[in-house]
Amino acid sequence: KHVHLLMRWTLMRMLLADLSMSRSINSAEVHLVKTACRQLSYAAAKQAKLQDCATSADDLMNIKRCINNVETATAKLFGQKNADKSTQPDLDMEEGRVPST
Repeated sequence: KHVHLLMRWTLMRMLLADLSMSRSINSAEVHLVKTACRQLSYAAAKQAKLQDCATSADDLMNIKRCINNVETATAKLFGQKNADKSTQPDLDMEEGRVPST
């Protein structure tokens, strides 16, 4: 599982480099990017829950930073000022969980 996470993260960093060279993207590409962000976010969350997690806290923070950078670049290229939805849900710090809707 750790290797899969590292592969997804590497591909996300490659995507970020590609986005920095792009002039614009269409809605289908935005959908693919958001799906990739969600998948990486989910894989990182699964790794973080493991007791014998091979992924360090620094790596998890770098993954989060990478996802945020990709979302920001995607929103700029698609002509939006803010992304519609973040791949990371809001967290209730007092309860330590995602608030129910």
